[in-house]
Amino acid sequence: MPLAALELGCGPTAVAAVVAVSYGLDALVGAAAAGPLMDGCGRRAAGAASCAGFGLGFAALASVLFDDGLRVLGGGDKKAPRRVAGLYGAAALLGAANGASSGLVMTMSTDLAPEDLRGPFLAMFRVVSDTGIILGSFAVGAVSESYALHAACSGAAVLALATLAFLYCVVAETRPPPPAPPGDDDPRDAPSLLSAAKARVRATTPRARPATYAILSPDDDDDDGELHPGDLDVDEADVA
Repeated sequence: MPLAALELGCGPTAVAAVVAVSYGLDALVGAAAAGPLMDGCGRRAAGAASCAGFGLGFAALASVLFDDGLRVLGGGDKKAPRRVAGLYGAAALLGAANGASSGLVMTMSTDLAPEDLRGPFLAMFRVVSDTGIILGSFAVGAVSESYALHAACSGAAVLALATLAFLYCVVAETRPPPPAPPGDDDPRDAPSLLSAAKARVRATTPRARPATYAILSPDDDDDDGELHPGDLDVDEADVA
């Protein structure tokens, strides 16, 4: 955005205002919408919104810069207000798109990271992501120096739309499945909760061993009319 503003002949105050608009929407959308969007609609939906915003923003910026190039070639300066409005609109779109993808790469890498290799996996994922940022910066600079800045913006718009197609055709959704609805905590399910609690108690409580009782029955073996200790018969009975 600073390069585009400078190429359009903006002064330091205008450049600062354009950057402030872009970064302001980046922070606002990233703080308010990025997390709920990724958790509610999925990682791919957040990535698609970001890629679509980048595509539209870079296309708008390329259009503004190309129109300014025609002015330099002799078209006059009658469209200056439209170019300024287009510059601020492109800054807003790019800021919102960047905010929508806030934390997206790290979130997807966390979803995919294996439990036993989480640290090395996240580190390598970050290396690949930062390498793309560095190479992209060099590519934009090289194209802008060799051709024009609007050509670099046009290429970025095409790349964003290609990424959108790749996201939906190749990349799988990494969002974990949502938790089960809290039906077990509903007071209306109290009978079922009681039944489940009883079942858990029965399943976890060890079964008592049958108790053995001795039943003494008198038996006058010597028929003398008196009971002696040896005359008691012991019958064992198991009581469950």
